[in-house]
Amino acid sequence: MSTSALLPVLNAVVAAATAGVAADTSVFTGWDASNVAVDKSLTIGSSDLASDSAVVASTSAQEMATAGTPRSRSQTGSLSAAAFVRRGDGDLLAAATDAYTIQAVIETALRADPRLGLVAYPLVVIQFGDESLSWGYDDGFAEALLVFNIQFEVRL
Repeated sequence: MSTSALLPVLNAVVAAATAGVAADTSVFTGWDASNVAVDKSLTIGSSDLASDSAVVASTSAQEMATAGTPRSRSQTGSLSAAAFVRRGDGDLLAAATDAYTIQAVIETALRADPRLGLVAYPLVVIQFGDESLSWGYDDGFAEALLVFNIQFEVRL
């Protein structure tokens, strides 16, 4: 079995997002072009909701250590995430505000528990990385797409 903290971190972020989003917001994991069919969504593990094929969900790397030794090492990486909002009133600023409100769910969870419950590891750091906001009109709808990275470091 692989020694990696990637899936536990991914599961913790998805659990925090699912528990915290408003009832009108859907949480998805991984890539699925149909995610953009809902008015408000948070997708963990995808940064390109319009892609016709799968996209990179996360990246990570571990420090080198001799296999089979008890020496601890760090694993660092990032998860892609995207908050998408579509508003029928045509208000782009409100759509962007709604996208940042969705992102704030994860930030609030991190402030409440910076380790997101991952107590099995001696060190867990989870934080936001880069972000980009795209917005525009599509068929009379105001749309905002906030793409951001969730960075982590875990001591294995």
